[in-house]
Amino acid sequence: MTHVLSEAALYGHCYLPQSKLSQNVIKLFTTQEHQPTEDAIAQTIKDMALKDELIRERDANKTLNCYKPTYFYTEQNLAQLVRHRLSYPISSDIPRVRAWLERFSSSRKVSLSPEQQQAVETAAYSRFTVITGGPGVGKTFCTSTIVSLWKAMGKSIALAAPTGRAAQRLGEMTGLEAKTIHRLLEFDPRTRSFKRDRTNPLPNSAIIVDEASKTIPNEGIWQSVKNTATLFLLTFLPSTILIFFIKLIIFNNSSLNEALILSLVSGLFAGLLMEICISGTPVIKHFTLRLILYRSGYIPWNYARFLDYCTERLFLQRVGGRYRFVHKLLQEHFAEKDSNSSQISLNPLHSG
Repeated sequence: MTHVLSEAALYGHCYLPQSKLSQNVIKLFTTQEHQPTEDAIAQTIKDMALKDELIRERDANKTLNCYKPTYFYTEQNLAQLVRHRLSYPISSDIPRVRAWLERFSSSRKVSLSPEQQQAVETAAYSRFTVITGGPGVGKTFCTSTIVSLWKAMGKSIALAAPTGRAAQRLGEMTGLEAKTIHRLLEFDPRTRSFKRDRTNPLPNSAIIVDEASKTIPNEGIWQSVKNTATLFLLTFLPSTILIFFIKLIIFNNSSLNEALILSLVSGLFAGLLMEICISGTPVIKHFTLRLILYRSGYIPWNYARFLDYCTERLFLQRVGGRYRFVHKLLQEHFAEKDSNSSQISLNPLHSG
């Protein structure tokens, strides 16, 4: 039960409905010889709840939800901290903030949507703000505007993100240094604790923490593939049509077939050139490296499936779209192996 709830937490779920928890547990323990029953799982959940090894709570829809005690109390404490922080409002001159936004929009020749302006204004006088939304709604621009506003207000700003790559993107977006959350809070590996806490808080007056949005393997590279394909089509089609009409109208001595073939070849070349120069390089590098490692026998071609296979057998733990070793001794074992022994241990993966 606790393992299934821990796996769900990797995707941002603090709890699971009891029905969903039962389904996942049955799926995990089902073999050719045995399949747990829902009644047996329900009884086990009830017994664990009586021993405080599991916490059950009904929501507003009367759905029975199951928590690991750690997540339940963490969620409760976090809600209390946020509520306590919000109980002390920040005095702010909203007309002055709106005047600054008008000057900012005019100087940058951009305009904020009503939702973006509301988010920026809220960040000016609220102690806690959450900005959310789907792709393309303007969260990035909204965040950079908030940072510019805080700079104008003279605030000391700290930026953090869950991973190094996300921190780098956040820093490039805002023009300020961004750190990983562990680095910002000064994690001490010897004590496995953070030096920055309630008794030793950060000196900054404003903090932005980016989200952890990567949830599937190779999400970044597949997004690059989509962007590359989109850019290719946007370049190929207009180029082909333009060259076709130029060849047909200006050089009217060309036949229709000749003009069509020339325009298609030219459009294809223009599209490939544009995608390679702008967005295709990461895709080419990724698949070239994968092909080299696969042909050398270091990895199977479907590397994500292999990692999921290791996760199912509890060698690895999936965290969003990334993986980490569950057992520290296993991690240290691979870390200490020299290049020769590493090659020997990786060669069998080719056959999988």
